[in-house]
Amino acid sequence: MRYIMPPTKEEKLKAVAELQPEKNVPSRAENRRISAADINSADINGVLQRVYEVIGVTDTNVIHSVSSAQVDLLAEELLAVRDAKDLIEGRETALKTYATEVINQRIILDGDNPEEKSGFLVSPENGIKISKEVSGGKLNVDMDLLKQNLDDDQFKSVTNKITTYRTIEYPDGTSEIQTEILYEMNEEALQEELANGTVGMEQIVKSATPGKTRTGVYVRKLK
Repeated sequence: MRYIMPPTKEEKLKAVAELQPEKNVPSRAENRRISAADINSADINGVLQRVYEVIGVTDTNVIHSVSSAQVDLLAEELLAVRDAKDLIEGRETALKTYATEVINQRIILDGDNPEEKSGFLVSPENGIKISKEVSGGKLNVDMDLLKQNLDDDQFKSVTNKITTYRTIEYPDGTSEIQTEILYEMNEEALQEELANGTVGMEQIVKSATPGKTRTGVYVRKLK
C-alpha cells in the first residue's frame, strides 16, 4: 500500500491564496466617474445582466428570520442594484453635462453670456424639455462702497441707519455700553430717488458686487 502524506498547513494556505487572488475593486465613486467619462469603458452588459438576474429575489414585504443563504441573496441583489445605480447615475451626469454644453454653445452664438443666461432643448417626441437654469447672480450693494460713491445727503436718503446698544456687566461690578451702527438699503427710498434723478443708477452699480450664480439641469414636461 502506498501512503500519501497529507498537505501541510503552509501548503493549504498557499492553495487558498492561489484560489482567491487579491482583487482591486473600484469604489462606487470611481464606478460613477468611469460611467460619466466613457460609458463604453464600463461593463454595461455585465452590470445590467447581473441586476436582471437577481432583482426581486428578496421578498421585502414580509419580515421574518432569514438563513445564511437568504442573507447571501439579499447582499447579492443589493450589490447588483448599487452597481446598476452607479452606472446609470454616472451616465445621467454625462448626459446633463453634454446638454449644458450644447445649450451654452447656442447661447454664445446668440451673443450672450452662458454663465448668466438660461436655455433649453426641446424634445416634442418625448414631451419634455431639457432645461439649463441659472439662478442667483443678483447685485449685492456694498454699504462701504455706496458711502464712497454717494455724497452724505444721497447716502442718507436711500439707507436705513440701525443703531444697536450693548450693555456689558463685568464680574467686578463695572459695566460698559457698546454702540454699533449699521446701514441697510431702503429699496422704496432708492426707487424714489432714482425716479427723481437725485441718485444715479451708475452710482449704485459701482457700489455693487455680483452674487454667486447656481446652474442646474432639469427635465421639464412640455406644456
